[in-house]
Amino acid sequence: YLASDSDSRQLQIIDITSDTNPFLVSTSSVSNNGSRGSSVAYRNGYVFLSTKVSPTGNEFAIFNVSNPSSPSLVGSYEVGGDVNKIFLKDNYAYLTTSLDNSQILILDVSNPASPTYVAQHDIQGSVDGKSIDIIGNLIYYGSLADSGAPGYELDILDAINFPTMVSTGTKDIASDINDLYIKDYIAFMGTSDSNQEFRAYDISDPQNISLISTLNFPQVAVALDYENNLVYVAVRSNDTLRIVTSQ
Repeated sequence: YLASDSDSRQLQIIDITSDTNPFLVSTSSVSNNGSRGSSVAYRNGYVFLSTKVSPTGNEFAIFNVSNPSSPSLVGSYEVGGDVNKIFLKDNYAYLTTSLDNSQILILDVSNPASPTYVAQHDIQGSVDGKSIDIIGNLIYYGSLADSGAPGYELDILDAINFPTMVSTGTKDIASDINDLYIKDYIAFMGTSDSNQEFRAYDISDPQNISLISTLNFPQVAVALDYENNLVYVAVRSNDTLRIVTSQ
């Protein structure tokens, strides 16, 4: 399931049964929305898709993909800004957005036909929310580079009293955090830093976050994932897939 930068087919479904011959099964789009797709998530026969801001259509949409050859739009929500990342947890979709007063927006998606507002959280500063990961009641949030006050891009939030969120630790990364993945006490990051596109931080103490290691890639790291001690990093160009492991 792909979020595409094609404004006429923001959702693309690819059959990857054959490693050597993936093929396009179907496409779909968000009604009255001519903006490019930005993030996608899947759960239980539904695809949750977001787009950049659209003056005429909703930026968050839910598709029924129980029949992959014929996806159908079943529900949507007007955000009013870019939605850069979707994270699903329980009955909720956590969205990182470009809105100055709600860089984290939470929607109840238990009824796919009618996603509803739950809460929003205003991160200090005015830069766009870019990435998010959630472990238990802790929300790990990454933003675009913030050169103003307070000047940090990583924020660790405690949502034990959901939906209220309280910051428990921050870190000045001095670059965009395009994506992040939390594994145990380590935060893996894909960044826009031209010399440290991949970073790993020790987050065991949110009040004292420290850098563990970095790697220099030829281009910006735009996304990453983790499995079995391997970090898969998507890079904008020049060997676009990098696989990282510990020594």
